[in-house]
Amino acid sequence: SKIVAPAQSFGILRTVFRIVFKPRALAVIFGSIATLFATVDVWQFVRSLILAIRASRGFRKLELTGESKVDGRVLLSDLDWLLHMSNSKYLREADFGRIDFWLRTGVYQQIHKLGPRVALVLGAMSIRFRKELVLFQPYRIVTRLLCWDESAFYLEQRFVSTKGFVHAVAVAKQSITGGRKTADVLRVCGLSSLESPPVPEDVAPWIESIRLSSAALRREAGLPE
Repeated sequence: SKIVAPAQSFGILRTVFRIVFKPRALAVIFGSIATLFATVDVWQFVRSLILAIRASRGFRKLELTGESKVDGRVLLSDLDWLLHMSNSKYLREADFGRIDFWLRTGVYQQIHKLGPRVALVLGAMSIRFRKELVLFQPYRIVTRLLCWDESAFYLEQRFVSTKGFVHAVAVAKQSITGGRKTADVLRVCGLSSLESPPVPEDVAPWIESIRLSSAALRREAGLPE
Protein backbone atom coordinates (compact mmCIF):
# COMPACT_ATOMS: atom_id res chain seq x y z
CA SER A 1 0.00 0.00 0.00
CA LYS A 2 1.16 3.52 -0.77
CA ILE A 3 2.12 5.91 2.01
CA VAL A 4 0.54 9.33 1.69
CA ALA A 5 3.15 12.07 2.14
CA PRO A 6 2.40 14.92 4.59
CA ALA A 7 2.14 17.36 1.68
CA GLN A 8 -0.41 15.15 -0.03
CA SER A 9 -2.40 14.76 3.22
CA PHE A 10 -2.46 18.51 3.65
CA GLY A 11 -3.67 18.90 0.09
CA ILE A 12 -6.50 16.42 0.67
CA LEU A 13 -7.55 18.21 3.87
CA ARG A 14 -7.43 21.57 2.12
CA THR A 15 -9.70 20.24 -0.63
CA VAL A 16 -12.17 18.85 1.92
CA PHE A 17 -12.23 22.15 3.81
CA ARG A 18 -12.81 24.07 0.60
CA ILE A 19 -15.81 21.87 -0.19
CA VAL A 20 -17.29 21.82 3.31
CA PHE A 21 -16.83 25.49 4.09
CA LYS A 22 -18.36 26.85 0.93
CA PRO A 23 -21.39 29.04 1.74
CA ARG A 24 -23.78 26.62 0.06
CA ALA A 25 -22.30 23.59 1.85
CA LEU A 26 -22.43 25.39 5.21
CA ALA A 27 -26.06 26.35 4.59
CA VAL A 28 -26.94 22.71 3.88
CA ILE A 29 -25.08 21.46 6.97
CA PHE A 30 -26.56 24.00 9.39
CA GLY A 31 -29.97 23.71 7.79
CA SER A 32 -29.92 19.93 8.26
CA ILE A 33 -28.87 20.30 11.90
CA ALA A 34 -31.57 22.90 12.55
CA THR A 35 -34.21 20.69 10.92
CA LEU A 36 -33.08 17.70 12.99
CA PHE A 37 -33.32 19.63 16.26
CA ALA A 38 -36.66 21.16 15.25
CA THR A 39 -38.28 17.83 14.42
CA VAL A 40 -36.60 15.36 16.80
CA ASP A 41 -35.90 15.59 20.53
CA VAL A 42 -32.18 15.06 19.93
CA TRP A 43 -31.06 15.72 23.50
CA GLN A 44 -33.38 13.03 24.86
CA PHE A 45 -31.70 10.40 22.68
CA VAL A 46 -28.23 11.75 23.46
CA ARG A 47 -28.79 11.75 27.23
CA SER A 48 -30.38 8.28 27.14
CA LEU A 49 -27.36 7.01 25.19
CA ILE A 50 -24.97 8.51 27.75
CA LEU A 51 -26.86 6.80 30.58
CA ALA A 52 -26.73 3.49 28.69
CA ILE A 53 -22.97 3.81 28.09
CA ARG A 54 -22.34 4.58 31.76
CA ALA A 55 -24.39 1.58 32.84
CA SER A 56 -22.64 -0.75 30.34
CA ARG A 57 -19.30 0.24 31.86
CA GLY A 58 -20.46 -0.71 35.35
CA PHE A 59 -20.95 2.86 36.57
CA ARG A 60 -22.22 2.65 40.16
CA LYS A 61 -24.25 -0.54 39.94
CA LEU A 62 -27.44 -0.50 42.03
CA GLU A 63 -29.36 -3.05 44.01
CA LEU A 64 -33.08 -3.13 43.23
CA THR A 65 -33.66 -1.57 46.64
CA GLY A 66 -31.10 1.19 46.03
CA GLU A 67 -31.48 4.82 44.91
CA SER A 68 -30.61 6.26 41.53
CA LYS A 69 -29.38 9.86 41.48
CA VAL A 70 -29.31 11.91 38.28
CA ASP A 71 -28.18 15.54 38.38
CA GLY A 72 -29.74 18.31 36.32
CA ARG A 73 -29.87 22.07 35.98
CA VAL A 74 -32.66 24.38 34.86
CA LEU A 75 -31.85 25.79 31.41
CA LEU A 76 -33.47 28.49 29.30
CA SER A 77 -35.29 25.83 27.26
CA ASP A 78 -36.88 24.51 30.47
CA LEU A 79 -38.64 27.76 31.43
CA ASP A 80 -42.33 28.62 31.13
CA TRP A 81 -44.01 32.05 31.12
CA LEU A 82 -43.48 32.36 34.86
CA LEU A 83 -39.72 31.93 34.36
CA HIS A 84 -39.37 28.70 36.29
CA MET A 85 -39.13 25.09 35.13
CA SER A 86 -42.34 24.14 33.32
CA ASN A 87 -44.54 21.31 34.56
CA SER A 88 -43.92 19.22 31.44
CA LYS A 89 -40.14 19.36 31.97
CA TYR A 90 -40.45 17.63 35.33
CA LEU A 91 -42.09 14.66 33.62
CA ARG A 92 -39.46 14.62 30.87
CA GLU A 93 -36.59 14.78 33.37
CA ALA A 94 -38.20 12.02 35.44
CA ASP A 95 -37.82 9.75 32.39
CA PHE A 96 -34.04 9.98 32.72
CA GLY A 97 -34.26 9.08 36.40
CA ARG A 98 -36.19 5.91 35.61
CA ILE A 99 -33.92 5.01 32.69
CA ASP A 100 -30.88 5.38 34.95
CA PHE A 101 -32.52 3.31 37.70
CA TRP A 102 -33.46 0.35 35.48
CA LEU A 103 -30.13 0.40 33.64
CA ARG A 104 -27.97 0.49 36.77
CA THR A 105 -30.00 -2.23 38.47
CA GLY A 106 -29.50 -4.37 35.35
CA VAL A 107 -33.23 -4.88 34.75
CA TYR A 108 -33.21 -3.32 31.27
CA GLN A 109 -30.30 -5.54 30.28
CA GLN A 110 -32.05 -8.73 31.45
CA ILE A 111 -35.66 -8.15 30.48
CA HIS A 112 -35.01 -8.92 26.80
CA LYS A 113 -34.62 -12.57 27.83
CA LEU A 114 -38.40 -12.67 28.31
CA GLY A 115 -39.01 -11.94 24.62
CA PRO A 116 -38.64 -9.19 22.02
CA ARG A 117 -42.03 -7.65 22.83
CA VAL A 118 -41.48 -7.42 26.58
CA ALA A 119 -40.67 -3.99 28.02
CA LEU A 120 -41.25 -1.74 31.01
CA VAL A 121 -43.63 1.07 30.09
CA LEU A 122 -45.07 3.98 32.04
CA GLY A 123 -48.66 3.09 32.95
CA ALA A 124 -49.46 6.02 35.22
CA MET A 125 -47.77 8.91 36.97
CA SER A 126 -48.71 11.48 39.58
CA ILE A 127 -46.59 14.45 40.60
CA ARG A 128 -46.91 17.02 43.38
CA PHE A 129 -45.14 20.37 43.15
CA ARG A 130 -43.91 22.01 46.36
CA LYS A 131 -41.66 24.86 45.21
CA GLU A 132 -40.50 26.10 41.81
CA LEU A 133 -37.08 25.43 40.29
CA VAL A 134 -35.63 28.61 38.77
CA LEU A 135 -33.18 29.38 35.96
CA PHE A 136 -29.74 27.75 36.33
CA GLN A 137 -30.72 26.11 39.62
CA PRO A 138 -29.10 22.67 40.05
CA TYR A 139 -31.21 19.75 41.26
CA ARG A 140 -31.02 16.01 41.68
CA ILE A 141 -33.60 13.40 40.69
CA VAL A 142 -33.64 10.62 43.29
CA THR A 143 -35.45 7.50 42.09
CA ARG A 144 -36.25 4.46 44.22
CA LEU A 145 -38.49 1.42 43.99
CA LEU A 146 -41.35 1.59 46.50
CA CYS A 147 -43.09 -1.73 45.95
CA TRP A 148 -44.64 -3.97 43.30
CA ASP A 149 -47.66 -6.13 42.68
CA GLU A 150 -48.39 -8.87 40.17
CA SER A 151 -48.28 -6.68 37.08
CA ALA A 152 -46.39 -3.47 37.85
CA PHE A 153 -43.55 -1.78 39.72
CA TYR A 154 -44.13 1.47 41.63
CA LEU A 155 -41.37 4.06 41.95
CA GLU A 156 -40.93 7.34 43.79
CA GLN A 157 -39.01 10.18 42.16
CA ARG A 158 -37.93 13.29 44.03
CA PHE A 159 -36.54 16.55 42.67
CA VAL A 160 -34.13 17.65 45.38
CA SER A 161 -32.12 20.87 45.65
CA THR A 162 -28.45 21.01 46.67
CA LYS A 163 -29.67 22.03 50.13
CA GLY A 164 -31.82 18.90 50.43
CA PHE A 165 -35.21 20.54 49.87
CA VAL A 166 -37.72 18.40 47.94
CA HIS A 167 -39.16 20.64 45.21
CA ALA A 168 -41.43 17.98 43.70
CA VAL A 169 -42.26 14.35 44.32
CA ALA A 170 -43.71 11.92 41.79
CA VAL A 171 -44.99 8.36 41.89
CA ALA A 172 -44.79 6.25 38.74
CA LYS A 173 -46.37 2.93 37.79
CA GLN A 174 -44.29 0.89 35.37
CA SER A 175 -46.22 -1.91 33.72
CA ILE A 176 -44.84 -4.87 31.80
CA THR A 177 -45.84 -5.57 28.22
CA GLY A 178 -46.03 -8.90 26.44
CA GLY A 179 -48.32 -10.51 29.01
CA ARG A 180 -45.48 -10.88 31.51
CA LYS A 181 -45.61 -10.32 35.27
CA THR A 182 -43.25 -8.79 37.80
CA ALA A 183 -42.37 -12.32 38.95
CA ASP A 184 -40.99 -13.01 35.45
CA VAL A 185 -38.81 -9.90 35.57
CA LEU A 186 -37.47 -10.76 39.02
CA ARG A 187 -36.76 -14.33 37.88
CA VAL A 188 -34.57 -13.35 34.91
CA CYS A 189 -32.75 -10.91 37.20
CA GLY A 190 -32.03 -13.70 39.69
CA LEU A 191 -34.25 -12.10 42.33
CA SER A 192 -37.11 -14.60 42.56
CA SER A 193 -36.87 -14.75 46.34
CA LEU A 194 -37.14 -10.98 46.77
CA GLU A 195 -40.43 -9.86 48.30
CA SER A 196 -42.09 -6.50 47.77
CA PRO A 197 -41.93 -3.99 50.63
CA PRO A 198 -45.32 -2.98 52.04
CA VAL A 199 -47.26 -0.51 49.91
CA PRO A 200 -46.78 2.98 51.43
CA GLU A 201 -49.89 4.35 53.11
CA ASP A 202 -50.07 7.37 50.79
CA VAL A 203 -49.55 5.30 47.63
CA ALA A 204 -52.19 2.60 48.25
CA PRO A 205 -55.18 4.91 47.49
CA TRP A 206 -53.43 6.08 44.30
CA ILE A 207 -53.00 2.50 43.10
CA GLU A 208 -56.67 1.81 43.89
CA SER A 209 -57.74 4.92 41.96
CA ILE A 210 -55.90 3.61 38.89
CA ARG A 211 -57.70 0.28 39.19
CA LEU A 212 -61.10 1.98 39.52
CA SER A 213 -60.39 4.28 36.56
CA SER A 214 -59.36 1.31 34.40
CA ALA A 215 -62.47 -0.63 35.39
CA ALA A 216 -64.73 2.35 34.59
CA LEU A 217 -63.18 2.82 31.15
CA ARG A 218 -63.53 -0.88 30.36
CA ARG A 219 -67.20 -0.79 31.37
CA GLU A 220 -67.69 2.27 29.20
CA ALA A 221 -66.17 0.41 26.25
CA GLY A 222 -68.24 -2.71 26.94
CA LEU A 223 -65.18 -4.79 27.83
CA PRO A 224 -64.92 -7.30 30.67
CA GLU A 225 -63.24 -5.99 33.77
